[in-house]
Amino acid sequence: MKATILAIVALAIAAALSAQEFRGTIGGTILDASGGTIAGAKIHVTESQSGTKADATSDSGGHYNVPLLLAGDYEIAVRMPGFKEYVRKGVHLGAGERPTLDVRLEVGDTSVTVEVIADAPLINSENASVGNVITTKEVEDLPSNGGTPLALLSLAPGVLAMS
Repeated sequence: MKATILAIVALAIAAALSAQEFRGTIGGTILDASGGTIAGAKIHVTESQSGTKADATSDSGGHYNVPLLLAGDYEIAVRMPGFKEYVRKGVHLGAGERPTLDVRLEVGDTSVTVEVIADAPLINSENASVGNVITTKEVEDLPSNGGTPLALLSLAPGVLAMS
């Protein structure tokens, strides 16, 4: 009886902890100028500071998904024969975020690159999850109540202390 209860409690704790994902995912749809989807486009995602790369290919519906990305700033490049190369720099990905980045490719010479430099925030239409990263500098500079780093959780928006 005790072993069964312990097993159930262990599974419940494991399920609760698995929801704490620190990696993010960038996804979206590749479209042509008329709004039609493009299958087989090559998506290259590069983290700006470390140079870590991840690749994906759009499926038959034009959708792509690049999972398991660490928090940071990314550059997204999309290539497809017969279309101009698309590059977007400065895409910020936070812990557990899943932004949707739809790309519209222009017909043209493949030697021409369309570079998008925009600070427009990405819209997360996939889910309502919110993540926050507290940097080492913030941990060092901010006073913590009782000397515990867990007290810093109260700085995140939407976090409520439960007594």
